[in-house]
Amino acid sequence: MRRNLLAILTLFAAFTFGACNGTPDNEVNQVEENANEALGTVEENLEAGREEFVNTVEEGLASIDAEMEEIEQEIQSAPEEERAELEERWAQLQDEKQSLESSLEELQNSAGENWQEVQADIQEQWNNLQSEFEQFKSDLGMDGSN
Repeated sequence: MRRNLLAILTLFAAFTFGACNGTPDNEVNQVEENANEALGTVEENLEAGREEFVNTVEEGLASIDAEMEEIEQEIQSAPEEERAELEERWAQLQDEKQSLESSLEELQNSAGENWQEVQADIQEQWNNLQSEFEQFKSDLGMDGSN
């Protein structure tokens, strides 16, 4: 990100310097065109990074969705004295998942320039959900050894 910002600032400075130096219009226009191309490339790279991030989180959520029915069956087959606590924890995980999905949807609908601000929050939500989900599966005896 800093490298992209530096490139933009350098091109802007070159454009400004060229315009103030009495440079012929065609050279100023070329510098401006180069600056616009660089800015377009930076914006494309940012958008590609955003799409990649969204796709990664969506794939992770789909993986969780694929396991939900099996987990719900495990909860129902748990001893009755444990079931209420498991159901409460499961409801909390589902709430966290829903919150993450809402945040991800907001990111997809947001303007391109502020997505990196939201990314850190979504990444933290995703990391927490993954960790808690894996711990819950482990507590149910579904830690991959079955």
